Amino acid sequence: MEISAIKKAIIEKLQGLNEAQLLQVQEVIENFHHQENIEEPQTDYHLDEWDLMPDWQKKRIENAEKSLGNAAGVPHKEVARRVKDKYGF
Repeated sequence: MEISAIKKAIIEKLQGLNEAQLLQVQEVIENFHHQENIEEPQTDYHLDEWDLMPDWQKKRIENAEKSLGNAAGVPHKEVARRVKDKYGF
């Protein structure tokens, strides 16, 4: 997308904001403008979906992986047969 198109899209969005929202946008822009190294965005980080998950969800996934490691899972062919029998697929 060209810079002129980006600017136009931003202006169109700004026109729909109320006064309080415009003041917040102005503050964000001013803070952003005062940052050092504004031309060099940070790209040296990596964020995994795993890092975003809550602890309880991570624990359940880890437990499921352990169960599969212990051959406690149901083989795909068995699951497919059950679905076919139950739903007639």
